[in-house]
Amino acid sequence: MGVSIGSFIECKNLRRSVRFWRFFCFFVFIVFLVSYSLLLKGSFKLSRDNVVLMNINGMIFEDTSRNEALLEIANDDKVKALIVNLNSPGGTVVGGETLYNYLKKVSENKYLVVVMKEQAASGAYMAAVAANHIIAHNGTLTGSIGVLLQSFDVSDLLKKVGVKPVIIKSSKLKAVPSPLEPLDSESELFLSELVGDSFDLFKEIVISNRSLKKENYGAIFDGRVLTGRQALKLGLIDEIGDVEYAKEWLYSKGIDKNISYRKVSVKKKIFNFGSLGSVSNLLLNYLAKPLYNSFTF
Repeated sequence: MGVSIGSFIECKNLRRSVRFWRFFCFFVFIVFLVSYSLLLKGSFKLSRDNVVLMNINGMIFEDTSRNEALLEIANDDKVKALIVNLNSPGGTVVGGETLYNYLKKVSENKYLVVVMKEQAASGAYMAAVAANHIIAHNGTLTGSIGVLLQSFDVSDLLKKVGVKPVIIKSSKLKAVPSPLEPLDSESELFLSELVGDSFDLFKEIVISNRSLKKENYGAIFDGRVLTGRQALKLGLIDEIGDVEYAKEWLYSKGIDKNISYRKVSVKKKIFNFGSLGSVSNLLLNYLAKPLYNSFTF
């Protein structure tokens, strides 16, 4: 039974159509994967002017991914402003200082507004003062400007159970404080100077970024926690409100009310078993040198 020329041509055209749509679907899938990957990394740039929204939550530690995202925002000409929703009790000395430095890079190039949520205290407040405008809720807990060093002394307990620690070190102040030996006056003075130097840095950053009255220094720098209303009276924040207030402030500075807003999320690295060696080293360092793990804002 023969096949007509018309049927043959029709089948051939059908195969071509199927190949085309297969190729088209594959192309669309690849474009989707690439676009999604860029969005996850926070590096997808709009072709038009926009304002970036970023959330910073939890304890503040050194975060390379967050630093890179902030640097990219600072250098992107299409980004006209950054609004940071900040909800943190504080963090490590280096973590707070580093976040402040990278937020400052943003505020030197474009508008930066920090909106404090439930809390933005200690090292989180240090980071917040990099902003051009700071907003908090009435009940936000902020302030707590100071440096904390915590350790413990189990030397008396070890004596009671008949354990005598053997400590050999190159000098008296090496690995101070240690839970295995009590502090003497020289060690306490050394640690006080260490805390005092970091506290001086904290105060310098706050004073250089905020217009504060000297008569309020006592209430500002004694380490107390403040509500948003109290912080406003002392000049630590600029306004009581929320994200909508942040947008209104940007509009008052000339930002277009029809501008696009986009969220940038910073993905934190997921723990993997290949890092067990590093984790064990961290645990050993914690036991041998508690100073470096408890020296916080």
